[in-house]
Amino acid sequence: MACSTSLQDEHLSGMLHDLALHASAAKKRIEVAAIEGIPDPATCADKLLAFAKELDGLLISGKIETDVLCSLARDGIPLVVLGHLMGVDDSELGRVGLYTVACDNLSSGRQASRYLAARGHRRIAFFCETMPPAMYTSRWLDGYRLGLIDAGIAPCPELVQVAGRSFAGGEPAARAFAAMDDPPTAFVCPDVRTGASFLEAWRSLGRDAGPDSMVLGGHPGVTQRYGMEAFPLIGEDSNGMARAGLQLLEQVVAGQATPGMCVVVPCTSINTQGTP
Repeated sequence: MACSTSLQDEHLSGMLHDLALHASAAKKRIEVAAIEGIPDPATCADKLLAFAKELDGLLISGKIETDVLCSLARDGIPLVVLGHLMGVDDSELGRVGLYTVACDNLSSGRQASRYLAARGHRRIAFFCETMPPAMYTSRWLDGYRLGLIDAGIAPCPELVQVAGRSFAGGEPAARAFAAMDDPPTAFVCPDVRTGASFLEAWRSLGRDAGPDSMVLGGHPGVTQRYGMEAFPLIGEDSNGMARAGLQLLEQVVAGQATPGMCVVVPCTSINTQGTP
């Protein structure tokens, strides 16, 4: 498995744990490489190719340019992407010819805003740190907007705040929302860490948000670390993704998979009883 993020990444650590368990049960060996901090696509492709040539197949996680992945496929490397392809909509997967396993993040965002609307909120905001095209947070945002429309609420551009840099936390969004004449009363955030820092900043500004006014996304194992376990969470099923990723990679190696195949894994929901 090759990862473009640190192996200490909160989302990735849960995925690696589940992959190790499934691989062990299937009597398969997994090697892990962190391909991070390489801005040049050609250098990144060379490093991935050198790593993959020692293996039967390759699982990819993180933000790696789609052109790099396509070049690996052209070189005959069997690979499956765990997550979404940067800048590639699911309808284009057949054209690109790559294989992906991803959680249904659009449905996650949709469920989140519907949950809050069902509790009487009409000013429902969305915030995150970054938004690479067609990736995790982008799909959450699309789902958030659909959930608002389902509830008869017109999406409002000013209620969407994207910090524009990693590890910015939720403070920029908290300050932006607090400065509004008509601030939001509820919040959707697809990342537990960002949501926790937002809540701290929001409270420092004399405001508050509780389990009936904020829904989080991310890995279920992270909530306790930030004291957010009471909040509704729509989390990625890393166990389901690991199992599906290994199964699909076996099919790709054996030449039995349809090019462009996307396996969609339902997300898990915690503390979201009563969602319409």
